[in-house]
Amino acid sequence: MKKLLGFVMMVLVLAACKKEPLPDLPEDTPPYYSIQGSIDGEAIDLNVGQEGIEIAQGTSMINGIPSYFGQIVSPAEELIIKFEFVRPELMLDATGVCAFDYSKLGFMVHEPGCRSFSFGNNQYQSNYLLIKDENGNFVPTDEVQMNEFGQYSAIMKFTDVGQNSFTVPVRYGFADFQLNPAFTLSPDNDMVHFEPVEDDGAHQWYVNDDLISSEESFSSTFPIGVHKVEHVIQDEYGNESRHLTLMRITDYVLDWKMDINVCGGSNTNNYGKVIVSVSKNGTLYTSDKYLDNLSQNFSVSNVEYIGSSDFNPERAVFDFFFNATLLNASQTDSLSLEDMTGTFNVGL
Repeated sequence: MKKLLGFVMMVLVLAACKKEPLPDLPEDTPPYYSIQGSIDGEAIDLNVGQEGIEIAQGTSMINGIPSYFGQIVSPAEELIIKFEFVRPELMLDATGVCAFDYSKLGFMVHEPGCRSFSFGNNQYQSNYLLIKDENGNFVPTDEVQMNEFGQYSAIMKFTDVGQNSFTVPVRYGFADFQLNPAFTLSPDNDMVHFEPVEDDGAHQWYVNDDLISSEESFSSTFPIGVHKVEHVIQDEYGNESRHLTLMRITDYVLDWKMDINVCGGSNTNNYGKVIVSVSKNGTLYTSDKYLDNLSQNFSVSNVEYIGSSDFNPERAVFDFFFNATLLNASQTDSLSLEDMTGTFNVGL
């Protein structure tokens, strides 16, 4: 415990949206990181540094979406409790890093969904569209099904163009509204005109992975064929969003821009949401399969950021409170977590 406290007092500390140092911890305080509450009515009191209990933190991905986590491990009880937060849509502001959007904190609970593809005024292009299925076969369809929220890849071919395949990222449950990278394409004689939906910010435009412009809007010519088009937008603080789709040039004129549409599922935006998991006696239970968790709050307070000597935050320390029900993978068994409180940290 003395070693942990010494580290906390030595590192640079950046307060969440306030620049205040972590308080010095007296020698006789209880362990700094802890979880208390009950699991299925059985009281738990886990304190890092006692009885071999350890804490770990870092970054990860939830179905292709960046996240950060912290977990506490109690070997004697064969118990692991993990918190995993999806990054907010905008993580940086004028004060630095803000890892928690208090207005949107809550549980992420997966729901199945669907996204489809359309081709502007060309009503017939979808007749030539093949999309690779889960078995690796290209099948005629103009939509993809997803069982969980996340970012997926649709690999597609157009039989009236050739055998080249195109990989297009498809997001479900994570729409960029605060920094919107969407754009329009329009024919401009024998050129294509590029126009962003959002004017503010720095813009980069890529066609077939080559940077072709850093202007807000512009026009250019392209050879006949299907091309990948990506727009990257960055705000003044360094937050970044990107959108990639396809366009087709026929007779050196814009034929269509491919749009991605909602064809089913929730429109919930899950930036900043949390998934709680518990591994107990070798069985994993998670909060992201139980619909009633949507009505529960995950409360975070007293957030402080611990950084390195070059002023980069590496961890977020916070107090928490929540209730939740967790299900196993087959959804045949559950754990009830009640009045869970403590002080924890996640890696950034």
